[in-house]
Amino acid sequence: WGGVVVENHRDGIWRGRDWGYLIMLYILLHVIRTLLFVSTYPITARIGLHTNWPETIFQIYGGLRGAVGIALAIALDNEVYEVTEGDDTTKYEQWTTEVYEMVGGIALLTLIINGTTAGPMLKWLGLVDSSETREKMIEAYKIHFRSEQIDAFVELLSYTRFRNVDFGLVKFHVPYLADLTLLQLTEAVEKLKDSTPPDKYRPPQIDRVVPYLVDKNDPAAEEIQERLNKAVFKETKDQVARSRKIEERKKKRALRRERRNSSTLKFMMTGEPFSTKEMRLLFISMVRAAYEHQINEGELESQHILAVALEQSLEQAEADVQGGKPLDDFQYLQRLHHSGKQLTGWIKSHTRAFCCRAKWGKLNRVNYLNQKLENAYVEQAMAFTSAHKRAQFLFQEQLGGLHSDLSEAGKVVMAESQAQVDMALKDLDEKVNKQVVRLAVSHKFCKILLNKGIQYIERLVGHGLLKESEAEEIVEELEHLLEHVISCNESSHEGEMDISIVEVGGDGEDHDLRASTLHINAEDGHQAEDTIQESPAEVASSEPIHLDTVPES
Repeated sequence: WGGVVVENHRDGIWRGRDWGYLIMLYILLHVIRTLLFVSTYPITARIGLHTNWPETIFQIYGGLRGAVGIALAIALDNEVYEVTEGDDTTKYEQWTTEVYEMVGGIALLTLIINGTTAGPMLKWLGLVDSSETREKMIEAYKIHFRSEQIDAFVELLSYTRFRNVDFGLVKFHVPYLADLTLLQLTEAVEKLKDSTPPDKYRPPQIDRVVPYLVDKNDPAAEEIQERLNKAVFKETKDQVARSRKIEERKKKRALRRERRNSSTLKFMMTGEPFSTKEMRLLFISMVRAAYEHQINEGELESQHILAVALEQSLEQAEADVQGGKPLDDFQYLQRLHHSGKQLTGWIKSHTRAFCCRAKWGKLNRVNYLNQKLENAYVEQAMAFTSAHKRAQFLFQEQLGGLHSDLSEAGKVVMAESQAQVDMALKDLDEKVNKQVVRLAVSHKFCKILLNKGIQYIERLVGHGLLKESEAEEIVEELEHLLEHVISCNESSHEGEMDISIVEVGGDGEDHDLRASTLHINAEDGHQAEDTIQESPAEVASSEPIHLDTVPES
């Protein structure tokens, strides 16, 4: 626009007085806009979102001119150019040029004047919070976000499958826990214990966390350790037994009172009981719902290849059951893993042959692929066993009731499911190295924490507590950390400590940590007390934890 004005000023088309006309036009447009908004205010104040005077004033002031006006002026100029056959000496061409200059001038003035002063105008009218207020709110939410991460961290530690998580690795990948203190850990454990019924409380496994946090130079460290000991210390067996008896009596009374109008599937069924085939299909639906629960909890990603494989295994199982075969969705996952191993072996053999001829050291990529395959297999086993355990509990609850047995068809389905869970754990124990399992479980732990963090920020946005623009930076940081966890190929991480913790069972013998790592219960708060067996380490956890555990020399 400046070039057009300079050229036309030189040719005499744009004169000095045209600047005055431009300013007058700028003022006149605001007057016209004011008349339009004021005349329609009685209507806009009563319909829709019910505007007010400050908003109306800003609507008048914030009407920037630009793209549409300039586009129309260019279109007019082109039309006149065609009619006049490019003769710029005609009065029509000069008038069109002046119109184009005025439109461009208005766009320039509204952009420079109205655009740059819109922010202060909004603050002056009281339509936005000050930037300082928003920054304070964001900082407050960041502090609360870190508190949520600590609570989620402690809750996950109460799950048996995460007993042997490496806290050094977690600190490396989740920086929000890097400066965790013993007092913060204690408060989070106390919060978990206070919010959980006594008979369902599962003490978090903090043996591998405390050595990172103990500061022997802190005079209050001993007192904090005593608090933590009491928080982790599980209730005595007598206390738990009393609590269970009370709960059992309540359940019996509720069962007698609501038997006729019970909402469980068992009491809603009429006619012939479900056949074994129908029971299997129902159980598959429950497993599918358990996978959806894991996605909602941030343990699975809906579009990840692992979630897709698990869904496909259920579809294959449904097809087999429809054909009269037993429940066996794990065989599909076994075949998938076997195919991956074969492919990796083929790539490795051919790459090795190529490297020998070309002296090209690319075997690390094959080893990386093989490690990722093993990690995926561990995560798959965790998701599979957890989903089946959750489905088993709901299956027993809905079709067996509190104090009654399942039908023969139901028992068959439960036995088939448990056989698959046992097969998955045995398969993993025989095919995957212990260190690979520990690393895979620890990385999975980090991914769940970060996914929970993203879900928390999205909830704040959904409730209107954070703006999308404010949450975008935090979510991007979390996604970057998540990508770093997924791509991590390191077996050791900065800041890790070599902590020696030997699990000793009731028989006085050491137990393989792989089995305890993946011994999965219905860990969503619906523990099936009568059907789920506690591991030896859980029985031992009723004793006070020794918090003076030190690294090996």
